[in-house]
Amino acid sequence: MKQHFAPLVELDIDFSSEAFWTLCHFASWSVSVAIGAVCGGKAKLRRVGLLGVSVLLFTGLANAGTISVCSGFDSNVGAGLPASRPKSTAAALCFDAFGQTESIIDFESPSSYPLGPFTTLSFSVGSLGVTIGTNQQIRNTLVGVPDTLYGFNTTLGGSKWLSLFSGSITFTFSKPITDFGAYLSGVQLTGETITFNDGSPQTVSLPNPGSSGGIEFVGFKDDMPFSSVSINVQGDIVGVDDVRGSAAPEVTPEPASFPLVCAGLVLAGILRRRKRRFVGAGPPA
Repeated sequence: MKQHFAPLVELDIDFSSEAFWTLCHFASWSVSVAIGAVCGGKAKLRRVGLLGVSVLLFTGLANAGTISVCSGFDSNVGAGLPASRPKSTAAALCFDAFGQTESIIDFESPSSYPLGPFTTLSFSVGSLGVTIGTNQQIRNTLVGVPDTLYGFNTTLGGSKWLSLFSGSITFTFSKPITDFGAYLSGVQLTGETITFNDGSPQTVSLPNPGSSGGIEFVGFKDDMPFSSVSINVQGDIVGVDDVRGSAAPEVTPEPASFPLVCAGLVLAGILRRRKRRFVGAGPPA
């Protein structure tokens, strides 16, 4: 039997309300000003958010990037149309509004995502090569009922999802990415996380919808690229679906000869100027 734990705090917030966004902007400004005043503008961590549906902003330590998080949950909501999970859907739209070209992993293709347990699974989606592991499974039948406790498919018209039986699952990408998001169903324990490294170890907490489980979307964007992401659900059974991420923009390097040409032109200009000065000085008296 799956264990049940009551949530510590739950706030019912309308993600689309003007009041919510006004509060977020004011809180973000207030916390930033306060931390800057206390730490002389050298604060490395900023986090603003509310449970239920939240938009978080925080800056990692050292060479880590600034991370924006969109998350929302719908307690005791099972499989169904996106309209049946308004807060999760709103969080997904918030994430999609980051404007990146996303590659979506829906676990529906029979060849890429075969049903059953796997040790590791490798496939391509969009421009990204992806490897996931270890020791989880792709399902199209419920682990148990109600589905709010054990996870389910979230793809419109689909039937399959990645089922986590405790432990962790790691997504490793062939190219660095700058954002990552997913629907997670069946979460009901506090302390479950998404972890990654953008130059420093980073952790994004998964909201706890409560002892009845439900559905949530958690996604984040980082201005520093990263190549792997782990979802950690120790002690829980969770469904993961409609995972999405965007490859980091490719920077075109300058041709290797270009700096040498520039340096040569500068040197030639200096020598020419020195020669003119020498000629203009005339013979010694």
